[in-house]
Amino acid sequence: MPPKKPRKQAADAAAQAEAAARDAKREEVEEEDDEDDEDDEGEEDDDDREALNLGTEDATEPLSIDFGFFDPKASDFHGMRALLLSGTALMPAGSTWDISGLADVLSEQVEVGSVAKTIGEGSEEPADDDVLGFMSAVNLQVHRTKLFAQEMRASMLKRCPDASAREELSRRFDDPRVGLIVSERMINLPAALVPSLIDSLLQDIAWAAENAEDKATRDALNFSELLLIAAVTLKPGSSAGGNGSSGGPIGAGASSSEGGASGGGKRPKKRERQAAAASAQAALFETVEFVRTEEEILAATAEWQALLNGTGRTRQMVLALTPEGMRQAIPALHAAMGEDA
Repeated sequence: MPPKKPRKQAADAAAQAEAAARDAKREEVEEEDDEDDEDDEGEEDDDDREALNLGTEDATEPLSIDFGFFDPKASDFHGMRALLLSGTALMPAGSTWDISGLADVLSEQVEVGSVAKTIGEGSEEPADDDVLGFMSAVNLQVHRTKLFAQEMRASMLKRCPDASAREELSRRFDDPRVGLIVSERMINLPAALVPSLIDSLLQDIAWAAENAEDKATRDALNFSELLLIAAVTLKPGSSAGGNGSSGGPIGAGASSSEGGASGGGKRPKKRERQAAAASAQAALFETVEFVRTEEEILAATAEWQALLNGTGRTRQMVLALTPEGMRQAIPALHAAMGEDA
């Protein structure tokens, strides 16, 4: 098998810059506190505080940590499984999906997927085997006989808001070129790494379509569309009634062969469908807040989306994305993924 493209390490500098900015901000606050104390404390306290500040300065030196992206391997199974079990985006509360089966597929799929780990000092190899985060994509049609794929499909179809959304989602589950993005990370993984994880996923998909070892694998990973399960919270006063699905910029059913007369009558109807789909998408997004910054940005590029039914204000939204749309969103992701993840 040809070697995979070198992993991008550009995110390391961004992550270190983010950490340095936090340290600088903390030192600035400490200096302001010191100035306030000087107005109230005597000379003896000033001497004590000077000694204390010396110790604090040493303790708050910027900590430089290098991160790298690596191909999944069998030993990552437990770390990926633990992140999946502790996460809330993919598996709805109260569910007991076969997460072990999913982690097994993810850890063995080396062609597509990246695992984030710390890099040892002066090395390009992982400092340890701790999985701090990962991003991958699986073909649910290829794995349709596996328990986790059957459970995911049944759960999401059952929670679709209406028959139209159920039909659209079912069609995508049956499409051999549609994949499901699976991503989890520790809460303290620098947000600056996320855009590069997405970029790495897209590079892997492009690489696998050309270079995977056999034709079956190349076909299975040559995704034309990717489903993303985003965690959202209903805004106060909003309702998740029957209007929980809509087409994206193109529309859920915006093919040129739909419902129009021949000849010049097609163009106005297609424009009307596109306008209606864009309006419905905007209206739907106005009712929710995305938990993750990157999912809100990617949602703006969605070809189709559906807000799944649930209890309480925490819900899941299915987004149908194209690799090209995701690629075009990467500059916006880099610009937005600062101190807040």
